[in-house]
Amino acid sequence: MKAIRAVNLSISVLLFSLLFAICFVYEASASSLVQKGRVAPNFEVVDLNGNPFKLSDLKGKPVLLNFWATWCPPCKSELPEFERFFEEYGKQVHIVAINLTLSEKSKDAVKEFVKKQGLTFPIYLDVEGSVAETYLVRYIPTSYFLDENLVVEDMHVGPLKFEDMVKKFEVD
Repeated sequence: MKAIRAVNLSISVLLFSLLFAICFVYEASASSLVQKGRVAPNFEVVDLNGNPFKLSDLKGKPVLLNFWATWCPPCKSELPEFERFFEEYGKQVHIVAINLTLSEKSKDAVKEFVKKQGLTFPIYLDVEGSVAETYLVRYIPTSYFLDENLVVEDMHVGPLKFEDMVKKFEVD
C-alpha cells in the first residue's frame, strides 16, 4: 500500500512539475514577443463600427497602444488625458486604445460609454481577449510606446497623464 502511495505521489509531483514547466515556457515565449527593441506583435481588431484594423497599418509615426476597460477607475481617469493628447498631438502620434471587450457587459455598452465621455480618438475592441493575451496584459490600464517602425520602446502599467505622453513621445 505504501509503495502504491509513493508511486502516486511521484506521478503527481512529476505531472505538476511538467505542467509548471509547460506554463513557464509558454509564458516566457509569449513574453519574448513583446520586448523593448523588438517589433510589436501585429494584431487585427475592429473599431466601434465593426471596421477591421491592423496594427501593421500604422507605420510612419509613433504609436501609443493602450489597454483599458470602462469599469476600470484608473482607466477612466486617464481617458480625458488621452483625449487632450489626441487633440493636440494626434497628427504626430497614433493612439490605439484597445478595449478589453471580453470583460465588458457588451459592445454596445462600450459604444455608449465612449459617446458619453466624448472620446474622439480611435477605440478598438478586443472581443476575444487575444490581443491582451498576446501583450500579456495583467493589469489595466497598460500602455506600450512604439516608434514609427512599431518597435517597442517602453511599457507603462497604470494611468498616464498628458505630461507623461508628451515627455515619452518628445512632442511639443
